[in-house]
Amino acid sequence: ADLKADSFIVSHGAATRILRGLFLGLDAARMSALDEPQGVVFRARGTQVVQLPSAAAAVSNPASMG
Repeated sequence: ADLKADSFIVSHGAATRILRGLFLGLDAARMSALDEPQGVVFRARGTQVVQLPSAAAAVSNPASMG
């Protein structure tokens, strides 16, 4: 809530799962049930968290990056 500009955060899968759960307002059990993909990028805006397409997909379809 304190961030005033776009930020880029790099972490391991477990930490990302917790951060996504916090953005989504999940309890610990539901956070723990989230997938833990590796080598992916998520965009968080407000309470929405979206996994962005891979770089290969973005090159073939730049509009997919939102």
